[in-house]
Amino acid sequence: MKVEDESGTELGIECGFGLEPFLMGALDSDYALRFSPIVDVVNFQPGLHKKLVEYLETTLIMMDEGIRLGSKGAEQIFRKYVKVVSYLRRRLGIDLQAVNDIAMQYRETIGLSYTDQQVEEVMSFIVSHEKLIVRFEKYCTELAKSQAMLENNSRRLNRTVEYGRRMGIPGVEVKQIMERHNILTNGNEAT
Repeated sequence: MKVEDESGTELGIECGFGLEPFLMGALDSDYALRFSPIVDVVNFQPGLHKKLVEYLETTLIMMDEGIRLGSKGAEQIFRKYVKVVSYLRRRLGIDLQAVNDIAMQYRETIGLSYTDQQVEEVMSFIVSHEKLIVRFEKYCTELAKSQAMLENNSRRLNRTVEYGRRMGIPGVEVKQIMERHNILTNGNEAT
């Protein structure tokens, strides 16, 4: 891919070796993402939105390489990236359909070959994962009602953390949900 600055001057050719960080320094930009093809599809904002776009692009490239959701190796990493996309999307209040639309536009813009079925598989996983989070939220709501019994019971807190993790919810999110329901107290944390 030919790389040009704003005036159209050719700066070099991108061969897939991570030219974005080089261009970031050469053109005095704060964001390597500015030089990524996904900016042709979605305008990113600094902070969490930038992170979402980075994770989403990586997820789409992995999907294009044929990596599927799984529990070992690259498939496990892919699954974790999808969960991060889900988390950031929810934190930012971005509709799941918008993420789906970006995936489809990115495929067309860049000329990738992942299928509608692959996108649907990932979207279905996100929906299922988020249903588990809602279930865990309800569990924490009920648990918070009996907070007095929990204040000094670290074993019960550890079981609650483990319950969230068995549902496939990342530890950071388990902790945030428990804190939202005032369940984590006296220095007890989800680790």
